[in-house]
Amino acid sequence: MQQIRNVFIPHTHEDDEGVKRLKSLLELHGMTCRNGSITLDKFNGAQNEDYIKYQILAPRIRWAGAIAVYVSPDTQYSKWVNWEIEYAHKQGKRIVGVWERGERGCDLPEALDRYADAIVGWDGEHIIEAIEGAFNGRSHSVLIGQHQKAEREAETEEQRARRWERIKAAVLRQADEMEKQKAERRRASRANARRRRNTSKNSPSDGIPKVRIIRE
Repeated sequence: MQQIRNVFIPHTHEDDEGVKRLKSLLELHGMTCRNGSITLDKFNGAQNEDYIKYQILAPRIRWAGAIAVYVSPDTQYSKWVNWEIEYAHKQGKRIVGVWERGERGCDLPEALDRYADAIVGWDGEHIIEAIEGAFNGRSHSVLIGQHQKAEREAETEEQRARRWERIKAAVLRQADEMEKQKAERRRASRANARRRRNTSKNSPSDGIPKVRIIRE
């Protein structure tokens, strides 16, 4: 049976389409998500920051049973996303981070890093478990992504330089091999052309033996 949940999804407007994909993913796994966050199709043109926060966003956050933050490379520095998470925390809401598909390990909004009950990757069943409270903490795949990111950041300048040298050397070897193959094809083409010319010289033009006629 399809379960229905009221969820507020903090995100940047650049990720509106990603939020639609997230809702579709959850629906495939048995959860219909009624999203209370503001997307461009719900935008009302309000300009006053306090009005937006406390008259538009705050009631929607209080309405939601859980907060599922859509985490992409654009999310980290969004003051709105961080405010929504902070407000949700004050309201005692369950807060879940969901990494955008393919972006596992990208930086988290500061408030999410501080207050998240769970952070998960792009896995429908795991996301639902996190929203429902059946999973807390950070999933194994998330921890692996963070570890890999930390390893890249800890790389010294010397190590980074050596890695780039290896990459450049591999590219040069590939380019050299391609040039050798092109040269070999040119030599083969010239050899075939010479054989065709020699065959043409040694053959009669019309294939008929010439006969000398003597007139008396």
